[in-house]
Amino acid sequence: MGVHLYRLEDDDRLVLTGVNPAAERILGARASEYVGRSLEEAFPGLVASDIPARYRRICSEGTSWSAEEVPYEDERVRGTYEVHAFQTALRTMATMFLDVTERKRAHEARRDLEERLRQSQKMEAVGRLAGGVAHEFNNLLMVIMGHGELLRRGLEPASPQTRTLHHIMSASERAARLVRQLLAFGRKQVLEPQLVDLNVLVGETARMLRPLLDEDIRLVTQLDPSLGQVRVDPAQIDQVLMNLAVNGRDAMAAGGTLSLATLNAVLDEPAPVPAGRYVVLEVSDSGSGMDEETRAHLFEPFFTTKLSGAGTGLGLAMVYGIVRQSGGHITVDSAPGRGTTFRIFLPRADGDREAPTRGKDAAPVVSGRETVMVVEDEPAIGEVARDFLEGLGYSVLFAASGEEALSLAQRHPGPIDLLLADVAMPGMSGPALAERLLAHRPRTRVLYMSAYAGTELTSRGVAEEAGHFLAKPFTQEDLARSVRRVLDRPA
Repeated sequence: MGVHLYRLEDDDRLVLTGVNPAAERILGARASEYVGRSLEEAFPGLVASDIPARYRRICSEGTSWSAEEVPYEDERVRGTYEVHAFQTALRTMATMFLDVTERKRAHEARRDLEERLRQSQKMEAVGRLAGGVAHEFNNLLMVIMGHGELLRRGLEPASPQTRTLHHIMSASERAARLVRQLLAFGRKQVLEPQLVDLNVLVGETARMLRPLLDEDIRLVTQLDPSLGQVRVDPAQIDQVLMNLAVNGRDAMAAGGTLSLATLNAVLDEPAPVPAGRYVVLEVSDSGSGMDEETRAHLFEPFFTTKLSGAGTGLGLAMVYGIVRQSGGHITVDSAPGRGTTFRIFLPRADGDREAPTRGKDAAPVVSGRETVMVVEDEPAIGEVARDFLEGLGYSVLFAASGEEALSLAQRHPGPIDLLLADVAMPGMSGPALAERLLAHRPRTRVLYMSAYAGTELTSRGVAEEAGHFLAKPFTQEDLARSVRRVLDRPA
């Protein structure tokens, strides 16, 4: 433990009278050279603090003082120290101190990790809730949207009911988008990752944004020409970019600058994100900025600082979910009056050889003549799927459970080209049904449908592959594309 000795002179100078060897080892400075000088001369970093006055009171009044963390810095020394000061005789005193710099750093690091863990646990709990709510809403929306699409076929365009139905379908589609945002936050949507050049996505987003910006907002792009590639779902990253950009626009009511930038980064230390090779996407605005309280709740669903009716509070929650499910990390740097910068760190796809793509090519909607077995425990949804398929020309066998489907398959004399089964059903699940059916009909293809997604599907034995999964709610066009993709796949 380091020790310094002081004496209070008649002229009120507090003179350093002694230093032990441990003090010089702790401070890493030749403090003994300053013996005979005043406290302020020996340790100029204390001049602006209240410590000189405290020490003088200790010398003259016999009081004592202790502090667990005292920061100190001058040209020779910088650190944090635990200090104990006390009178040794009239007008003399001693200070004993320990270097606790590393202990303080470790404590702060542990506190930061604990806070990140609490935040992660909170977000995960809300994500699970969001996934459960989304499942129920998706089933309801499947019935509403499916029957609405079937009803629209029988209406004349000029019919008064057509306008009413249009409002119903529009509201349902908005509700479906909100559910997708909930699933995105909970990291439970099914992604279609591809090798992507972020510069292309940013360039396209910039072109779409320009007409949406006020004349007093300047749009700037800074794209690294040597940018690495990333493996992400381009449609989802489009949503991330557009959402952050619009969020930045809304923060600049009086005008300003919106900046979209890309760069490569190699992080060696796990701060602010784990070490690794990243492609970084930055979205910055010169707007009003956010205080610490707002930043703490920024990615929570339904949290918004906008006026009532001006936003759902799901946009940034969706951004958070998409980035995390894509294997990336997101940070935010903001303060009142200083604007906001979002940084998205996506792992570089080093070593991948396929050519980067902008998105997926839409397959043409075609009909078919094959036989499809639909297995769905919700009668209203099963009816929609059956009517969609029959409208496309397919022969349809329908069963309300796995057991009924197996019995129907035994009685059916012809081929069953495709099994379209709900994933989660009472009794026998869709994957369990497929396993038993394929044991007897190995040529049957399988397409799953579900209001669940992501990890909920994985836990039920369905991989997150859009090639044999169809998310509810779906349209007849969605179903047509998925069915043909599965049936036309090489054996």
